[in-house]
Amino acid sequence: FFGWMGPVISKYVFLPPHATYDKNLHNLIFIDNKIPALFFETSTQNRNGPPFTILFSHGNAEDLGCVAAWLKVIRDYCQVNVLAYEYEGYGLHVGEPSEEKVYRDCSAAYNWLTNVKKLPAEKIILFGRSLGSGPTVHLAAEIFAPLSTRSLVACGCRNSTPLLAYDDGKCPAGIVLQSPLSSVISVVSSTLAAFIPVDMFTNISKIERVQCPVLIIHGSEDSVVPFEHGKALSKRAPNLWQLYQMKGAGHNDMEENFTTSYLTTLTAFIHALNKSNQYVTDIQRQQPKSKKKSQRDCTEIDEIPDETFDDPAVQYLPSPLPGTTRKPSMRGPSSKTVPSLPSPGDALPTPSLIKNIPSLPSLSEDSDAISPTLHDSPTSKTITPIADDP
Repeated sequence: FFGWMGPVISKYVFLPPHATYDKNLHNLIFIDNKIPALFFETSTQNRNGPPFTILFSHGNAEDLGCVAAWLKVIRDYCQVNVLAYEYEGYGLHVGEPSEEKVYRDCSAAYNWLTNVKKLPAEKIILFGRSLGSGPTVHLAAEIFAPLSTRSLVACGCRNSTPLLAYDDGKCPAGIVLQSPLSSVISVVSSTLAAFIPVDMFTNISKIERVQCPVLIIHGSEDSVVPFEHGKALSKRAPNLWQLYQMKGAGHNDMEENFTTSYLTTLTAFIHALNKSNQYVTDIQRQQPKSKKKSQRDCTEIDEIPDETFDDPAVQYLPSPLPGTTRKPSMRGPSSKTVPSLPSPGDALPTPSLIKNIPSLPSLSEDSDAISPTLHDSPTSKTITPIADDP
């Protein structure tokens, strides 16, 4: 039954727009000679090694052309590389979209970063917006799954990429979920839900396996994917860094109307991951080379010096090390006040990491009508174009 209904259901769930770009789009590449992708590299040098790279999964009803300008803003403001890929059936990626194909494309993009660009997993941040939270959580959950339980990304697909290719024990630095859904059935109308025999993008059941730090950004006035979805996911995430409720924000206007809060929150998260990454590197350098593999490879929270928590950005992180779970502190109550992330109306500090960044482009006040289905308006409509990369 589901095999017959699959294509019908996909037409309601997936809303690919007419391609908003062509092969002349700057920084366009093709992963595995078929998956369109945009790769923006930062020119900033990081003393802690290569900069982080964000693997971006876009929302519904948009393609790479819609998000290209905004991804450049993220690259320049946060000083990171950004790789965004296209789902099959969207943009220039010929085919029909499905849940399994979205997972396959996300996996291929991740493997391109680790195998072709030779990036270590701990330097990759998975980022999913709205529908893109599905492949993001799925990929993270599969990476953290025991080796014996890992599956092929696209079941029954002869050309699918096995997740067994991932390095066992290696995990991403963290994941960012913007306006995420707990599952498709919980978002769509009750009328449409009656025609979906099996739920799709079940983030709510998968996020429990994601052990790296998780940042969730969700608008309080989101009427497409209500804030309750982000809240439910935050309760299931074992290593939640922050559930940031962006007060007054809807589903499609964060980049437009809450630019500073959005980018400051994202940069604070990246800064915290960077500090955590540097601490792990320092510990590894101090360890004798003869250390046996059977010995513990991670550092417990009580082994970290107090001065590590002097940095405000680090204090947000429940677990200071990616891929570990914080144990109850044995030090007793701390006299230090842990700050919360800034609200949209607050005076926002500028982390030292992002000083001397070019000013943000001006944003217009164009808005899109909200569809009763899972629909993300194209971001590029609201962003003043940025000069193309050479």
